[in-house]
Amino acid sequence: MCAACPLLQKCPVRFASGWNQVTIEAKQVRLIDYRRKEKTTEFRDAHRLRSGIEATNSLLKRVTGLDRLCVRGRPAVFSSILLKVAGWNLLRAASVRSSPN
Repeated sequence: MCAACPLLQKCPVRFASGWNQVTIEAKQVRLIDYRRKEKTTEFRDAHRLRSGIEATNSLLKRVTGLDRLCVRGRPAVFSSILLKVAGWNLLRAASVRSSPN
C-alpha cells in the first residue's frame, strides 16, 4: 500500500522490524502550536492593529517608492523617509477631504 504512494518520500512514517515510527521535528511542533494559537480570539485581537499597519507600510512602499531610497547615510535616509511619509499623509488628507461624505 505505501510502496505505491506518490508521497512516500515525504511521509513521516518509517517502518522498522514490525513497528511503525512517526517522526515529527521540533520545527513542525512549533508550527502546529503557532497555527493553533493563531486561531484564538486573543491572537486576533493582539494582531488586529499590526495588520492595519502592514497595509499602510505596503502602500507606502508601492506608492512612494519607500523601498527604493536613492540616498546614503542615516541622516539622509531618515530625512527621505520623513518627507515621503509627510507626502503620503498629504495625499491621504486630500483624498479624505475630496470624498463625498
